[in-house]
Amino acid sequence: EVCNGHGVKAPGSDFVTVDLTELNLPPIETVVDQHGALGMIMQIKVEAKEIQLKGLEGVQAYGMEAVSPTQLRTSVSLGSEEAPVTTMAVKLAITAEAKDTTSSGAAASLEEEVSFMVAVNKPSSSMQIKVPIGLEKMNNRHTLAQWLVDTLNCGRSLLEEAPTLEELNISFESLSKPLSYTANTEGELEQDISDFFNAMVKIFNALFEEHLPGAIARMATSEQGLGIANALLKKQASPAECISATDAQEKIKGQYPEIYSDWPKMLDGQMKQYVDKMVHGLLNTNETKAPEGWLEMPPINGGSFTNIHVKALKATGTHQITEMK
Repeated sequence: EVCNGHGVKAPGSDFVTVDLTELNLPPIETVVDQHGALGMIMQIKVEAKEIQLKGLEGVQAYGMEAVSPTQLRTSVSLGSEEAPVTTMAVKLAITAEAKDTTSSGAAASLEEEVSFMVAVNKPSSSMQIKVPIGLEKMNNRHTLAQWLVDTLNCGRSLLEEAPTLEELNISFESLSKPLSYTANTEGELEQDISDFFNAMVKIFNALFEEHLPGAIARMATSEQGLGIANALLKKQASPAECISATDAQEKIKGQYPEIYSDWPKMLDGQMKQYVDKMVHGLLNTNETKAPEGWLEMPPINGGSFTNIHVKALKATGTHQITEMK
């Protein structure tokens, strides 16, 4: 973690990053003094660049059930004893341009990159989503190389249309750390803007901190919240073509060991080792861990998500198995 001049820790490498630039989200734009009463107008544009998350390994409970052949209900609760806090950081790009209403040129402009961070205790969410999968498309099997190289599009190739979020509930127990602000751009003017944002953040925390859990929960369940989510799903999860098996095989050369693109080798080597260890763990310690080969696989980038890799894989509670097929 890196500490900046404001004493706020910036997100580090242990955060999972979601690149929002690939989503092409529309910016928030506003104009100050639209009538130009002072002979000047200020145009301000705010764009979301990325979200970083920490604490996703603290999954306390997870559930998924089929409500119908095309509807899934999922729920997840974070905040285990090992990782009770979930932290979210949002990076924004702010562009401000002052224009003289008596001429067509810009008098001055400013580009500022800022980050806001908040940490919450024991967040949980549940959702119901409609996923119209084409049964005929399920027969079009993809190779492991295709899934590694083009994960999202291969998944989207199974859809008849974009998924639709029907219900969404988000809640958390309390704030672990209130909203904080980090300026990523240096300069005298940027420092003045930074001081202004820090003052606004302090006022926000003083007035709204205790009301924030309820406000977030209401926003998630509102029609506006669902509308924003479904607009993103339609844009990012509509049916798409998966990369061809030949092109996928060419792309992974030199990036992944050949074993990860060849199912027979995978099943005969790593999978057999994993099953052997699972059986050994079941009989002796009621716990099993992933073989080293799985942990050494290089990170995978899937669409907006980057640096996804297996850090640990463990199965416990195997004494509770009553039937196995």
